Parts: sequence; structure tokens; C-alpha cells
Amino acid sequence: MTHRNLFCRALAALAAVLVMLSSAVPAFAAGYGTNARLLMRLATRTGPGTWYDEPGTFFIGNYSSTSVRVLSRSWDDQNDIWWVQVEFSTGGKNYRAYTGLKRVNVNISIVPDEYPMGSATMRYSATAYWGPGTNYAAAKYDIPSGASVTIYDIENGYAQVEFYDSRVSNPRRRAWTPTSSLSGSWGSDTSAGYRSIPGRSDKRQAVVSSASADSYITSSTDPYAYLPEKMIDGLDPTAWQFSTTRSPLGQCCCYFTFSSAVNIDELWLKNGFWKITAGYDQYYRNSRVRGIAVSFRYSGTSYYTDEISFTLGDSKTQHVLTLGQHRNVTGVRLRILSIYTGERFPNDVCISEAMFVSTPSLYP
Repeated sequence: MTHRNLFCRALAALAAVLVMLSSAVPAFAAGYGTNARLLMRLATRTGPGTWYDEPGTFFIGNYSSTSVRVLSRSWDDQNDIWWVQVEFSTGGKNYRAYTGLKRVNVNISIVPDEYPMGSATMRYSATAYWGPGTNYAAAKYDIPSGASVTIYDIENGYAQVEFYDSRVSNPRRRAWTPTSSLSGSWGSDTSAGYRSIPGRSDKRQAVVSSASADSYITSSTDPYAYLPEKMIDGLDPTAWQFSTTRSPLGQCCCYFTFSSAVNIDELWLKNGFWKITAGYDQYYRNSRVRGIAVSFRYSGTSYYTDEISFTLGDSKTQHVLTLGQHRNVTGVRLRILSIYTGERFPNDVCISEAMFVSTPSLYP
């Protein structure tokens, strides 16, 4: 489930298993996470943003000697910051909560992304916990019966859910509850190579374990800013970028490797740079892909074949490219053929997101 560090992405994708209502299992491998030192006292939220309630601040006087375990990350596009979910112990109790990246000394590129796994309804009022089990502290509130929840993780027979709680001024909360308290269904990242796409029960996403490219632009302020992994991090405002001055059109390629052999028939592509900077929409300021060629690597081979070419319209939208049915695919190559020239940065070519999609009904 990680999207910048290739090892973390592969580990999370391979370790996760299919979640069943009757027998829930962890969405991450046991012991996952990265130990990191605190850089300041640990102010927390129940979710990744200031619009979630604020349960408390910890390690006020001894933060410099304290480590936490960083579990996942979530981008706050309102404030342009990362939030990380951390696990820690204090006062003889275990907790999981969210804090701003500035408070933790961790390389954000190795932290797995979070994804909604599905939705459900609370069958009855249940105690809210700070983590997946009774060995974590119990919250001072319950999750009301009948509440609609979004599921973000499954572990140890518990689900991490997000819900709206009208009883508090910041009504958005995340907490853990036994899966037995839920009525509904959800997907999971799986070792079978797919994850669910919220709202699209007819489609599923092939899990990409790594993304690479022949070339990418580097930034002196952030060396990770424009890596090819940005196309699979689930964040619209980030993008892979390369320069035509160093990589001629028709020659520059990017490559995607799947966690296992998959069947794919569509490519969902967000072309260009989908970021607003100081009031400027970077989509038209940077160059976008016009012509693109897609080819496939199949199980048992090391080369790409069956190349298909497309011409993309110049619109800031998610393009859906129909690829035809391709079975047992282990990798995909995108070759950039031509571009729409950017108004401010004509040599910088960007792609924000790439998702490879399978229609299960096509593969009986």
C-alpha cells in the first residue's frame, strides 16, 4: 500500500489479504511500520486533518527521547501537508492517532498511503477504540447505532472507520470497532493482485508494486518531488515529470510492475500537473501528453509487446483508455510520443495519476 518507496509498496501489497466479513484479517503485515523519533510534542487528531476532533497532546516534556511507529500517510490538500498515523504507548495504554509530518522524523516517501476500503453501517452502538483491539485505549465515546461509516483498515478482527458525530463541534472522527458491529461489505488490498475501487463494484484496480522511468526532473528543495511513483500515490496534485531537453519524445518511457500477474483492459489516466500553486493552475503552465503508446509484459517474458497508441484530448479530466483484454500481465510500459506545450514550462511533461483497471466480468 505504499507508493513512493518501492519496497514498502511491494511489502504492503503482498502482505494484505482478502477481507471477509466472517473472518477479518490485517490489511497490513504484522509488525508493519517505521520507527521514528519525535521532533516536538505529539499533538494528535483522530483523522488526517484539522477538521477531525483533537483528542490530546502527548509527550510534552520528553518528546526528544521518544519514538513512535509510523503506520500510514494521508495528504491534506487544503493545507498542503502530510499527516501520518502513528502508534505509541503512554501511561500503560496503546494508541493510534494522526499527527502532522513536521512532528515526526521520518522519510515520508517510505510510508504507505491510505485508501478507503468500502462502507458499512453500525449494527449497534459500539465502544470506540484507539486501535485494533481491547489492548488499545478505549475512547470516551461510542460509535452510534445506525451510523454510516467508511472503512480504512482491517486488523485483528477490528475495522478502522470514519464517521460523522453530531455530538461534538468537530464532527468528523476515526476510531476502531469490532467488525461484528458492522453491516456491509468492503474490499481490501490483496495478494491476488487487485484492490477495490470505491463506488465501482464492476471494476477493480490492479495493484502496482513499483513505477520507474527512463528520466525524471529533480528538485533541489525536494528530491522526491517528481519521481514516477507520483503517478501511483493516489494524489492528484503530485506528478511524474520529465524534460524533453534530456529525454526526446518517442524515447522516454515509464514502466509499471504489478504485485502479481493480472488481467487489465483499461487505463485511467490523469494527464498533466494537477496542482494549484499560488493561485496558478499548473495544468496549462506545464506540458501535457498528447500521443501515448501502451505496451505489455506478460508472465514468463521480459519484453514489452502488443503496443497500442492513443491520442489524448487536452482536458483536465480522467481519461479512460480502452486497452482490450490482456491476461497475465506483469508489467506495462507507457511511451510518450507527443505533447501539448506548456505555457510557462514548455519542456516539462507531466502525468499526475495512472490506474490500471480490470473488469472481472470479462475474465470468466
